[in-house]
Amino acid sequence: MQRSLFLFKSSIIVFGAFLFLSFPAHHASASSVVASQTEQNNIYYFSTSDISNVSAQPIIFDKNTFIDNVSFWIQKWYSSPTGNIHLQIRTASRVNTGTLIATSVNTIDVSTLPTEAQSAVKTTFNFSNIILIGGVKYYFVAEPTTTGEVVAQFQYTGTGTFIPSTGYTVLNIDDVMPATPIQKAKFEIVGVPEVVEVPLYTQIQSNFPDFDLTGIWAAQKYGTGNYPNCVDSLLGYATIARCGCTITSIVMVMRYYGIENNVMGSEINPGTLNTWLTGNGGYDPSGTLSSWGQISNYAKDSTGPKKVVFINRVNLDTDPTHTVTESELKSLADVQLNKQVLNPVILFEDVSPTHFIVASAKDGARYKIRDPHWYNTTYLDGHTTSNCNTGACTKDYQNTFHGVRIFDRIENVFSQEQIELTLASPAELLITDPDGKKLGKDPANNLTFNQISGASYTEEGISDPTLDNPTPTSHRSKHIWIPAPLVGNYTVQVIGTGSGTYTLTSTVSDTEGDLHREVSKGNTIVNLQTAYNLSFSETDPGTIDIIPQDTTPPIISNTSLAPEYILNSSAVQFNYSAQDVGEGLFSVSATLDGQPLTSGQPIDFNSPGTHAIVITAKDFINNTATETIHFDVVYQFGGFLNPIKVDGSGLYNLGRTLPVKFQLMDVSNQLVSTAIANIYTAKIQDGVVGTDEIPLSISAADTGNLFRIVGNQYIYNLATNSLGLGAWQIKAVLNDGRNYVVVISLH
Repeated sequence: MQRSLFLFKSSIIVFGAFLFLSFPAHHASASSVVASQTEQNNIYYFSTSDISNVSAQPIIFDKNTFIDNVSFWIQKWYSSPTGNIHLQIRTASRVNTGTLIATSVNTIDVSTLPTEAQSAVKTTFNFSNIILIGGVKYYFVAEPTTTGEVVAQFQYTGTGTFIPSTGYTVLNIDDVMPATPIQKAKFEIVGVPEVVEVPLYTQIQSNFPDFDLTGIWAAQKYGTGNYPNCVDSLLGYATIARCGCTITSIVMVMRYYGIENNVMGSEINPGTLNTWLTGNGGYDPSGTLSSWGQISNYAKDSTGPKKVVFINRVNLDTDPTHTVTESELKSLADVQLNKQVLNPVILFEDVSPTHFIVASAKDGARYKIRDPHWYNTTYLDGHTTSNCNTGACTKDYQNTFHGVRIFDRIENVFSQEQIELTLASPAELLITDPDGKKLGKDPANNLTFNQISGASYTEEGISDPTLDNPTPTSHRSKHIWIPAPLVGNYTVQVIGTGSGTYTLTSTVSDTEGDLHREVSKGNTIVNLQTAYNLSFSETDPGTIDIIPQDTTPPIISNTSLAPEYILNSSAVQFNYSAQDVGEGLFSVSATLDGQPLTSGQPIDFNSPGTHAIVITAKDFINNTATETIHFDVVYQFGGFLNPIKVDGSGLYNLGRTLPVKFQLMDVSNQLVSTAIANIYTAKIQDGVVGTDEIPLSISAADTGNLFRIVGNQYIYNLATNSLGLGAWQIKAVLNDGRNYVVVISLH
């Protein structure tokens, strides 16, 4: 069992017959010392400027700790007899209060204590692996058997040198300063922190952590479920069991950090993480994460601060100009795994199939791992089970990995500012920072750039780990990650390697760790270069955005049409086109009344009514121009027929039946018998305006308001007895969108 030495800047104060080993306040609290020390040569020191506080204060360890022994150094005691000192570990600051955790006795001859100019005497108390629980307040109380009113304060500088105690305030039982100078002492706790293992979670059904729970999320639809290279053939969609190694590895790291609940208030597990990512744009169209930094928004309380930060991503580059070697990649992982408080690392295995696992510890040159699929695999250089394709099998990764993804607790992170770009497309990604330095690939000129310090360009894809020959990802997602970016304007280029659509997701974290995400969609072809401007300000988050450099839509041209055509007029050949002076024209199309219309297609005017042609033109960056052209196709209306007087002079007897008649013709004066016509009446005034009295019959009237076709004309027998005396407007409404009116008078 490896031991860790904890050293505290401390004070020892005598109150009557017992000593308090008192500790100045650490940064986390004014009333306690939190044991989350900074490391220096495997010895841990508290950092504080307040060493004059003489009130007894507790120690709070950040995790469960085995205590082997406790020691303190002292140079002068003001009582001379030899006596025993009882050192107690309690949950309260008095010998007879609180819970006694443990006690130890040692003897010291006070008369032999050296003076300030000499070395201190060390007194050690053995406790035999007492366990102190993380987060609980403990007091170390020393009770001498002889009377001593004061005992020295002390400070340990970290170099083994004892410094004078001038300027310190020291209290005795009577609150009287001693007559002689105060001497120095040192206090240490030797202990072994409890080892916290990375918990094992699986993407498939297993007992890790629970058989029933893993069965639920293993069958859950991963993202949209539309990722052909990892579809479950029985369920018909992509599942967490097939695709979920990334999110399951992330869950293991979050649970290791002690984060149990997510921003939704539910438990952190692969199922809830998948649900949150799906609902928050967390996956790109290929199924990979659109941002690793977004996990900080998931692994937090709904109203609380963030708890983790994504701090690094690096892949081995297969390009001959790569700058990260395998040994350098392992060094990045080893730095995290060799910390006194271990920080697990997510490893990217870029083999067929690709896979993410968690490096949970270092055992010599070997890596201990947690595998979300091959869950019985415990080492990176383990044995591959022959002829076995279940999660209970083991996998040999030959102690090799091809990328790292690293998170850390937020209290360990100095800067949260970062830029993360994800490109799902048949394209490459290239960024230029405000100083002109570049990162990414330019396939058009066969160039690779890695000029931005600390940044990385990586590729990712998802696949089914159970398949020996998985379906390859058609286009891997490209990722750029820049920590602590320069303030200013960046140029982002999407450079096509094939034909297709792309989705560019930018996730920018400001100085407060708040994320700003924008999604841009476009189209590309081989060697097409599409440029975006990305502005970054660490202090003005509202100005963080990414916009295309080309914002001008294409220009549309087309055949001119008249606003109106008579039914069955001669067809017109309709041509249209578009031009774009920026990124170039991607597409131009048109519809006629919602149906596709190709350029050069003849337009027939054989359907009455209003019609619309909509022309849409897009450039490669989705700047869009739209033009809508309306035209009407109408009947030739022959006018109202007798006995209606079209000039409004007709005067008719109330109570008789008035035949309302007209004819409709096409452009060739051919009678049209397929029209739909309705009649409506409205009173104009009580007095009559007509002067030409016309007799009417008492024939039967029509009901409803629909004109009938009789022979070569449309007719409606209007009953006048329901209208009343006065002047009335009669309106015929046709299905070509036109209507015609005439005035009659009833007396």
